[in-house]
Amino acid sequence: MWLLGYNFSVAVWVGFIALFGTAVQTGVVMVIYLEEAVERKRRELGGTLTRAALRDAVMEGALLRLRPKLMTVSTVVAGLLPIMWSTSVGAEVMKPLATPVLGGMISSLIHVLIVTPVIFFSIRERQLGLQHETLPVAVPAPHGGRRIMITTVLLTAVAAALFVGWRLSRQGATDAGAAAQGGGRVVTARSGDMDIVVLSPSGTLRTGRNTFTIEFRSSSGALVDVGTIRVSATMTMPGMVMPGNVQAQPSGVPGRFTATAEFGMAGSWPINVEWTGPAGSGSANFHGSVQ
Repeated sequence: MWLLGYNFSVAVWVGFIALFGTAVQTGVVMVIYLEEAVERKRRELGGTLTRAALRDAVMEGALLRLRPKLMTVSTVVAGLLPIMWSTSVGAEVMKPLATPVLGGMISSLIHVLIVTPVIFFSIRERQLGLQHETLPVAVPAPHGGRRIMITTVLLTAVAAALFVGWRLSRQGATDAGAAAQGGGRVVTARSGDMDIVVLSPSGTLRTGRNTFTIEFRSSSGALVDVGTIRVSATMTMPGMVMPGNVQAQPSGVPGRFTATAEFGMAGSWPINVEWTGPAGSGSANFHGSVQ
């Protein structure tokens, strides 16, 4: 969430709720597999468990969940990654929703496959009074190194895909912002002795996704450092309010901001801009024509 610059919102919390449900479900299934493995080991030893036998049972139960867990994480990540690259209408809502699920599935993979069996073993050995027994040195399985290598490669591939997606989305926003700086003037609003200028590459705002520039200029035409800004655009309709999902970020030049918005319909959209910074605090309300 921090890398992509998303704030906590309703969409983000919906993503976390979906993540919690999936993570808890897989954790419960892991515990069931561990319980069954312990019971099998107990029957094999005639009803008495040693600490070493308990460890072996936990490892066997965890290994049974390795492939299903990897498949679950892979399908979820493969299904949500296209959302992170999407630029269609609604992407500004879906991206914050998908982000916590993507990151959380990776962390839940490590937790369910490694942390949960360790915690389970620690609890059960204390329940059975086996914590004082000495554990023999574990002998690696013939294919243990191969499994670890496969798991590491898969985790690295997923992490690399997430990083590439993030870089592409950031690069796309940067390129679009650079193009917007040289665009035509869409609308100019006056607030005191300062002008708020909206620029677009095509000289107009259109339905769907838009990338444009917002500049704050003094009466002499110089850029004014206004600090941080907040922009909103809403279209009021009978029985509902349609948001424009405007996101504004500094462009690196004081007084100039790169913004994105999703306009679901054509018309005159009321736009509100608020700022707080070296130039003081203020706000401006104006209409932007969307074609």
